[in-house]
Amino acid sequence: MQQTLRAPLAPLVAAALIAGCALRHDEIAPDPIPPAAYASADCRQLAQMQAKTNRTLIFSEIAQDHRYAEDRTRTFGVPMPMALLFEERGEANVARLKGDSLALAAQLERGGCLRDGG
Repeated sequence: MQQTLRAPLAPLVAAALIAGCALRHDEIAPDPIPPAAYASADCRQLAQMQAKTNRTLIFSEIAQDHRYAEDRTRTFGVPMPMALLFEERGEANVARLKGDSLALAAQLERGGCLRDGG
């Protein structure tokens, strides 16, 4: 009786593991962060924050894509979500940084910090 109960659970467990795999960085939506969160900063501070955020975002996206690749590593033909099992999930960090980057860009524009190059 126990044997018949385990057999139907195996595909569900496999599906849950595969569904838990890391996403590519371009599949992660930005967190909604209002530009007003940066309203107290001046143009110089906004530019510095945006540069730091964008730099951190690039490295976070590279790390996230590495997790994605690790999760697709196959053992005996079966995908093994190794990053899911052994590493922190980075989706939340990438989403937050994407949201911060968009909010900072909007606040730079809203604050009149962007000048026409011509």
